Amino acid sequence: MNIPDVPLDEVTLNLPDKELPSVSIVMPCYQRRRFIPLIIANINNQDYPKEKLELCILQDGDQDLFVDKLRYEKFKEAIYPVKLSYKYEPNIRRTIGNKRNILVKQMASHKFIANMDSDDIYMNTYIRYSINALKQHKKGISTSVSMLFVYPHKDFIMSAITCGFKAQGHEGCSVFTKKHFQQFGGFGKSQTAEGVKMLSAEERVLNLNITKLMVCVSHNVDEGNTVKKEQFITNDRIMEHFDKNSRWYSLIKEICMID
Repeated sequence: MNIPDVPLDEVTLNLPDKELPSVSIVMPCYQRRRFIPLIIANINNQDYPKEKLELCILQDGDQDLFVDKLRYEKFKEAIYPVKLSYKYEPNIRRTIGNKRNILVKQMASHKFIANMDSDDIYMNTYIRYSINALKQHKKGISTSVSMLFVYPHKDFIMSAITCGFKAQGHEGCSVFTKKHFQQFGGFGKSQTAEGVKMLSAEERVLNLNITKLMVCVSHNVDEGNTVKKEQFITNDRIMEHFDKNSRWYSLIKEICMID
């Protein structure tokens, strides 16, 4: 089957720090304590004015993300001056779509929203590049129809996929306005493909370069990935190995408990 080619939207705008808008980073969580160092690294790595960022985390299930008040305070200190809004719902198990909606409606205080998943690697360009794209093209949401994967338990090989329609863009690297969220009724309440409504109006969607956004990490830590990534390892999708000199290599290796 021939996959339609979805062209990348060119981004030439590079706003100075003082003209960049404030952004709420929204993160749905469930059993992700081992990924706290990665969350901190992803936030601190962003090339964006930290005083214009807030991190909103919604954790549910039988495990608080933070063991106690001390670790919560240490986390706040580690990401400062990024503001933290955290909510734990014990003994509730919501879908990712449901959690994304709560995060935007009840916790995010800014007009621009950046999705960030707790167990993936985000490029330092992710938020600035996406915001510049939205501002330049005056659109409601940005994403990528491509995805990059790294497999730590398979000697850090990498693979990639590309979809043929903007509605198949990845929610984990979507940045959008609250206005767009409201106009399209937010996320679906499903556990997967929850962003279809948000991405349905293709004239309002930007397709960006995935290498400037994120890398999905395949793992079996705690509950593992929402969608199993091994299905994307095929001969035509395999890429070079992950850069073992990268700052992320040792961090992911430790989180995934690889000798």
